[in-house]
Amino acid sequence: MSVIPDEPVAAKPNSGGDSAEQKPASLRQLKLWGLLVTLGISYASYCVLLAATTAIFLALQAERIGGKDAIGFLAVTIAIGAVVGMAAGPIAGMLADRTRTRIGGRAPWILFGSTLMFVTMILMGFSTSLVELVVYWCLIQVATSFITTPVSAHIPDRVPVVRRGRFSAVMGMMQMVGGLSGQVIAARFTETLVLGFVVVGAIPFLAGILFVVVNRRSNIGEPKPPLNLKAVLQTYWVNPVKYPNFAWVFIGRFLVFVGYYPQTAFTLYILQSYIGLGKADAVDVIPLLGVAGVAGGLVGTPLAGLLVDRIKRTKPLIFLGALFVILGLAVPWIWPTTAAIIALAFLSALGTGIYNAVDFVLITKVLPSGMNTGKDLGIMNIATVLPQTLGVLIGGATVTVFGGYGALFPVCITSVVLGALALFAVRHVK
Repeated sequence: MSVIPDEPVAAKPNSGGDSAEQKPASLRQLKLWGLLVTLGISYASYCVLLAATTAIFLALQAERIGGKDAIGFLAVTIAIGAVVGMAAGPIAGMLADRTRTRIGGRAPWILFGSTLMFVTMILMGFSTSLVELVVYWCLIQVATSFITTPVSAHIPDRVPVVRRGRFSAVMGMMQMVGGLSGQVIAARFTETLVLGFVVVGAIPFLAGILFVVVNRRSNIGEPKPPLNLKAVLQTYWVNPVKYPNFAWVFIGRFLVFVGYYPQTAFTLYILQSYIGLGKADAVDVIPLLGVAGVAGGLVGTPLAGLLVDRIKRTKPLIFLGALFVILGLAVPWIWPTTAAIIALAFLSALGTGIYNAVDFVLITKVLPSGMNTGKDLGIMNIATVLPQTLGVLIGGATVTVFGGYGALFPVCITSVVLGALALFAVRHVK
């Protein structure tokens, strides 16, 4: 169940001693430091696995098995996995919402997801066919949903609204740290691929156990929503008429990321075709973009997390994040140079860092019901995952119709603007 979003306070005696000045309770007083630390470790660990697998392991394994057909097969595998992951998220949340045990309702599913991920990574290391790779990658996506959805649901479950910003910021920062670390770790195992799968698979497995041990809390006796056919049919549905704020936040997030992902997916082609670099020079620029992106994210994410807790408002910071993304997209549109693409990488990462850190706080404010927190977070996650596929399709269609990568920028800007404007329809939430 979700906590009531009122801020616990700690009394601070004033100089007169006859009244108390109220101030927000600290994380120590709320006993939330353990959750904050293990939340960061959990997100970093699964991002290590996903980055290592998608960037290196999966590609190498597909090449070893599929030979010259590896590239096309890899694209299909990742696309199928994304669809499976979107479907699994709400189911994972629904089951966790309805589970009652002495270690909590979400803990058993986190352990299940962590174990499934570890076992599947080992099997993937020994796979001998392309079909096996597809199946194992889909299972990894399922396991990811059973880790991230219950873990993130601990925030609306336990953290007061005015303390959620720093938790959201930690999630965002650890995803970046985990992503970079995963690529570095994976590079060490290119010659010993099976061992790499085992080592990387063990990281989220151990992190899942740690998270459960630190955050175990019995929820036996708490009321729970029923598990019946109606509940199953409603797994992917939140009534937009009854819960318009949730719907508008979903639409806004969806549109912002539809505008963000195409330029990231076509970065190499933009450098070659739009900027006019040769293949070798374009490849050499990619690491610079990575550094610029990490720098932007490390500035925007923690700053936004601290500010949202301090000013207790989400919308202004979300608009600011969207504005940085828009500015980033406008720079190479107006000034098609390598420096402009580096500026885009920094500004878009800065903007999405701010946006992600604050938008998750807004999401927790508009969840329809504390009884279905996990399921509803799983649905909201679709607004992040689906644009990764649709954004690429829209970007490809844009380039085909208009005959150049320059057309991507105004189309992406329009989508981000519309996503930001959607938040104006969110009522009674600052």
